Amino acid sequence: MMKLIFLLLIIHINILYAEYISITSNANNCKEATNNALRNAVEAVVGAKIQTRTEINNGKLQSDKIFSSTDGLVKNYEQISENIEDGYCEVTLRVNVLENKIEEKIDDFIKSKSSMRMFNKTNFKDKTVMVFYTTRGMPGALESYSEAAQSILLNIKKQLNKYQFDVRVKEQVGMSKNIDISKLLEMSRISNADVILQVSLVSLVSRTADGYVKSYVRALIDMYDSTTGKFISSIEGKGRSFGKNSTMGIIMAQMSASEKASKDAMPKLVKQIISNLSVGSKQVIQVVIKNIPSRIQRKLRKALKNSDLEFKVAIRERDYVMLEFDTVDNLTDFEDKILDLWDDKKLRGELDTIHSQGSKIIFEYIK
Repeated sequence: MMKLIFLLLIIHINILYAEYISITSNANNCKEATNNALRNAVEAVVGAKIQTRTEINNGKLQSDKIFSSTDGLVKNYEQISENIEDGYCEVTLRVNVLENKIEEKIDDFIKSKSSMRMFNKTNFKDKTVMVFYTTRGMPGALESYSEAAQSILLNIKKQLNKYQFDVRVKEQVGMSKNIDISKLLEMSRISNADVILQVSLVSLVSRTADGYVKSYVRALIDMYDSTTGKFISSIEGKGRSFGKNSTMGIIMAQMSASEKASKDAMPKLVKQIISNLSVGSKQVIQVVIKNIPSRIQRKLRKALKNSDLEFKVAIRERDYVMLEFDTVDNLTDFEDKILDLWDDKKLRGELDTIHSQGSKIIFEYIK
């Protein structure tokens, strides 16, 4: 009887704290590190939820397509520790994530046919990512020619190539001194890059009592907007491995730990890059159609659902409708796109543009 009571108590405790996540992140300042940790906490829950939805793009639905911020998804958080060293701030938080809100957002995204079409068609073949490997002058930093550094650079290129990014690796900056970020920005702008990554690997090797070595490796990846020079985020991956107490054993241990650190960092890095490029380029355009009968409104909504346009109905009345579209098009191009869709779907009547300015287009329906 006592064993049964003890078992029930353990189950109750696990359920009670299931929504709390302990997570560590670092950045150039503590505010940015805290924001990164909150995003990582949400993404950790999202990743677990999405893995159960294997029918959606083979279970690889990216959370950045659903969540552009953590607003409304974090109930509260508690800072467990804060450490400032070598110009970086590392924080560890205990985050209370609202799992039911995340479930709702995932469900809404899946039910949206237009959102799923946009997700499945997304690629970034016209986007360039410049990757710079530097040691930053940090103790224990591995040089760019090391097998461990070459491994993570190859992995970054491989992962981003899946989304058709043009990835350009600049290894010659990976010498013993830290490179001024302004110089990296200047080099990336010459190549018309969209995003730049500053990558470093730091290794710590210790010897065990039984004659082996233990290698700890941290992958540090800073991400910047090449156009504005704005710091976007800092990604960190960690790994450790054991090897024989020999020169080759240390190299192999570092290599193995680097691969684990890379595996830890890659999902977060890909999400950050895609999220920044996807959200940053979109705008909301309002389309108002006056004097449009209800039956024509229904046909228009059906035509839009079967198109690649992301939209929602903001206002709907008997002879008036306001639609909101998420798009990367400018106002004139989007106006033409709506008129072309109207003609292609052979909707009855015509649309006459009576106002087009800022982020709003006003049409009048003519029988």
